[in-house]
Amino acid sequence: MKTLLRLAVATFALALLAGCASTHELTSTQPATQQPLTEQQLYMAHVENVAKRRGIQVTWVNAPRFPKDDRK
Repeated sequence: MKTLLRLAVATFALALLAGCASTHELTSTQPATQQPLTEQQLYMAHVENVAKRRGIQVTWVNAPRFPKDDRK
């Protein structure tokens, strides 16, 4: 009986260690760099925030487009 208990504990310990070892690759990657939000994204976020405060759900069918400023 003691041998069966020891075998069960050893198997559990190995399974636990194997589970921890497999997550190492996922946590060691570098996070993606964030790019600054565009004027279009800021506008959409503002509209969605105002709508959320008013209890309205926004569904964008066509995202707003802003003309590119070629004067820069």
